[in-house]
Amino acid sequence: MLQCAQLEPYSEKEECEFNQGIKETMISIKIFYNHFNLLKISCNTIFLLLIFCLNNLSANNQNVPEWLVYRGDQKLSGFSNAIMPDSLQLSWLFEADDAIASSAVIIENMVIFGCADGNLYALDLENGKILWKFSQPYSFEAPPLVIDDKVYIGSVEGIIYCLKIEDGTLVWKYATDGQILGSANFIQHNDEDRIDIIVGSYDNYLYNFDSATGEIIWKFETTHFINGTPAVADDRIVFGGCDALLHVLNSEEGKEIYSIDMHDYVAGAPALSDGKAFTGNYGGTMSCTNITNGQIIWSFGNREEQGPIVSSPAVSDSYVIFTSRDNNVYCLNKNTGRPVWTFTAAGSIDSSPVIAGGKVIFGTSNGRIILLDLISGQLVWQYNTGSKITASPSIINDVIIIGTEDGTLYKFIIK
Repeated sequence: MLQCAQLEPYSEKEECEFNQGIKETMISIKIFYNHFNLLKISCNTIFLLLIFCLNNLSANNQNVPEWLVYRGDQKLSGFSNAIMPDSLQLSWLFEADDAIASSAVIIENMVIFGCADGNLYALDLENGKILWKFSQPYSFEAPPLVIDDKVYIGSVEGIIYCLKIEDGTLVWKYATDGQILGSANFIQHNDEDRIDIIVGSYDNYLYNFDSATGEIIWKFETTHFINGTPAVADDRIVFGGCDALLHVLNSEEGKEIYSIDMHDYVAGAPALSDGKAFTGNYGGTMSCTNITNGQIIWSFGNREEQGPIVSSPAVSDSYVIFTSRDNNVYCLNKNTGRPVWTFTAAGSIDSSPVIAGGKVIFGTSNGRIILLDLISGQLVWQYNTGSKITASPSIINDVIIIGTEDGTLYKFIIK
């Protein structure tokens, strides 16, 4: 049997020395504690703050778990809080049978994208293997949208599809009278459970569907094709089209509040931030518009100096970044529209940029995936895919997904 050793009692002298040591230690602890009390911080609080910081340092790439809509959010900001290092490493690639112009969405362990071969693919994010695919006769160029357990996508035939995300089973579909090239977006109603899906068509209408049933809630008619994705902020829907107007609608009833002359047709989507819409046009002009009063705050560029803008801008707290067919990437001051820097690529650029982790990432017509420093515009890293890129990058955590015109989908990870 294990027994405890018998301890000899302290002598009086030893006990006095021990007690004095305890007293001095307690005084030191009290002084230490009182110093922190001046800052209103307890030792427990400091300990918890340290744990919080350490957890964030060890898991700082877990803050962007999903990319569910074109450009990353309802406002189409093209901004991500994901980590972006100075170089990336190829993880896997998937080869489809035709061009990939559709930007991908990412949810949990799945990446979903449309293809010109008529398939909507769902791949395993980890290894790039097919989980399921939905096939129909016509090309998918529009990016998909994920809401809860459903995925929505429009085809060049003009049909909007709603599918189950678990296996790609069709839930409902609706045929418009023109092709659909832009992604759908969604409206969340605060006072009811219904979520609406909005999408534009080449039949000149912006449609609002009940996401669960496919029932048309309302539709708004313009005078020309609607190319891009509608942006949503609060109770406003903002979109442009071939009528060269920026439309601002009330999201509840689809009633127009303003239409602002953009002076040339709008091929891409606006990005919304702080009550403003940042919109590029085919004439090479980027404009900032107040969506509360419909007034243009500033404009930059013109047809004589800049090439057509068919992409969508990315917006951060301080900057607006956009690409152009004149081979340039432009960074403007968000508040004034004044140029900050310009980067010239070796080919024209239809791919919409994304701002992430102090970097700007996009693709080019000569097949490069390019990473720039956000502040300086200097080249940080590039990768040659060998094929034209019109799709935009999708980013979560330490993962970047982008497709090319030769039908290859790439997954890059932090190196």
